[in-house]
Amino acid sequence: MAIVLHGNNATGNTPADICGAVPTSYSQAYNLKKSGSPVNNDEARSRLLMDVPEGTQIAVADDPNDGTNDDCTVITALEYVQEPIEITTFENSWQTDQLKVRYHHVNGLDGRVSYVGIQGS
Repeated sequence: MAIVLHGNNATGNTPADICGAVPTSYSQAYNLKKSGSPVNNDEARSRLLMDVPEGTQIAVADDPNDGTNDDCTVITALEYVQEPIEITTFENSWQTDQLKVRYHHVNGLDGRVSYVGIQGS
């Protein structure tokens, strides 16, 4: 499960701080500019990941069609993520034993996310 939050640093613990959530157990893609999407368009700045299968890739981008010529971040689960892990910003690249996060910078992604994609393992 990926819980998407309004504030940087995965801040906020009230329902008003959450701008959406998507399951990570199967592949799916969301253009957040379309009505009915599970995450609010142009609001996400951070996320909490939990119960993510090994090998899953989660992409966020400011192009609603998953364009990689603009800002995008790809998060890869290197092993099963059971306990919540904070992605405090979409604008940094880093790696741990559990996650690899790669950010492609053009003009900023935090607060401009218009696409969420899940590629299941």
